[in-house]
Amino acid sequence: MPIGISLEQDDMFSGVFDGGGHSITGITVNGGEYGGIFAALNGGSVKNLSVSANVSSESYAGIIAGESKGGTIENCTVTGIVSADKNIAGGIAGKNDGVIKNCLSAAYAVTSTAYSGGISGYNSGTVSDCISAVTSVYSDLYSSSVSGINIGGTIKNCVGASIEAEDTLTKNSGRISTNRDGGICENNYVYDEMLSGSEIYRDKNGQDGDEISWEDMTSYGFYEKTLKWSFGRTWVFDECFALPIPKAAGKPKIQEGITVYAPKAISNEQELISIQNNLSGHYYLKNDITLTASNSWNPIGLTSGSADYENGFRGTLDGKGHTVRNMKIEYSASVSQYGLFGTLYGASVRNLRVENAYIEGHSYVGILAGANYGTITSCTASGTIKAYQYDRETLAGGICAMNYTNIYSSKCTADITINALSATAGGITAQNEGFINGCSYDSRLSAITDRENSNAVLGGICGINYSGMIYNSFGGRTISSTAAVTYAGGIAGILNGGEIYKCSSYGNMTTAPENAVNSGALRFPCQYGQ
Repeated sequence: MPIGISLEQDDMFSGVFDGGGHSITGITVNGGEYGGIFAALNGGSVKNLSVSANVSSESYAGIIAGESKGGTIENCTVTGIVSADKNIAGGIAGKNDGVIKNCLSAAYAVTSTAYSGGISGYNSGTVSDCISAVTSVYSDLYSSSVSGINIGGTIKNCVGASIEAEDTLTKNSGRISTNRDGGICENNYVYDEMLSGSEIYRDKNGQDGDEISWEDMTSYGFYEKTLKWSFGRTWVFDECFALPIPKAAGKPKIQEGITVYAPKAISNEQELISIQNNLSGHYYLKNDITLTASNSWNPIGLTSGSADYENGFRGTLDGKGHTVRNMKIEYSASVSQYGLFGTLYGASVRNLRVENAYIEGHSYVGILAGANYGTITSCTASGTIKAYQYDRETLAGGICAMNYTNIYSSKCTADITINALSATAGGITAQNEGFINGCSYDSRLSAITDRENSNAVLGGICGINYSGMIYNSFGGRTISSTAAVTYAGGIAGILNGGEIYKCSSYGNMTTAPENAVNSGALRFPCQYGQ
């Protein structure tokens, strides 16, 4: 039962609660109009405390307090789940009419019918120098990473680091908050990969905030230079969490792997295989991993295709610059997706090297993944791909066979050979319907077949570009084909809509055997948008 459950002013908590850097864990609050450790603060103060709790109430739900009326909450961290059946749910406080400062909200989810926020659901006071690392913030109306709605209040020097913050009905909420009646947002920033269904206007002094990258968000420099936060005195970095934590609050109690900011360490082959047991978990490589050469790798998140791609890998893997070596995948009629991962669905894979891979497969073959519906960033792949015909067209790509979303700053140096009646291959991906930026391919790409009805589509970056975008990328070395019909290009074999901008290629291309029916190629060497 929350402290000060009676909402008579004299019964609300108005004293000082100093946690002294200690933690309160295992708290569950269910039911009632107000939910939290404290039902309501009436000018009281809560500080230097870490709380792990699950809070559910009719309205006014927050881990520290359901409502803060002129109170102060500072130097606190929270983890857990917050939900309100009706309105107003916040990670720290449901409704804030006081001051919340130097706090970290690392709750896993905050939900309500209206007014959900990672720090407060409804703010008419001041929220400053706080981080909302709530994974998911949802409501039908007014849902934002920091405060669901900001009515006449002030939100400043805050970071919205949520993965998702969305109001599902009106889709008009700001990423930091939604300002009403003179509400002010000042010098706030959000994670640039945050998902929001609303139209976005980047402005550090606006309700959407300006954007920062993962690298900036997880480094000292941004907080010290841009937000002017004091490290060592007020904020610290700790290995238990990727973002800064309030020094006086102590370490947050977070289960490893449940949030991207507290990922689970992967240090050997068996732990890498075990990712299959929790496809929505969050992981990082602690060191290089060399796979057992005699074992054929079973792709993580293997699906049977578009019918169940949601069963692919949905979490995150940060390689931290480490390497997975000697991945071998043998040809199998029962497998249609080949790669370290079968399907990436809303997942993020970054800073990972895959070296000396050897794959023999069919249908959808890539070193990182068979199909990408997620984001691949700063990854490299090397080795050998040999792809063959089975019961459908064969697609092979150095990073992934099919890209529907994003590939950034990635490089492939794998030799790719495809032997099929109908073959599509690309140095980065065979088929692109998404966004490729800052990528390169530097090796040998070839289609080998002597069948008179054969066709091949080959490109230094992608085989076929279906309305996708390819920017600032390079395709090179060698492209060759013996297919009867070949479409080949230094960047794309076929450009079917979309855009290629500021890309270049250089190397040798050999196509059109003597019995070819038709042969077409984009310029090689070629340059686009320059």
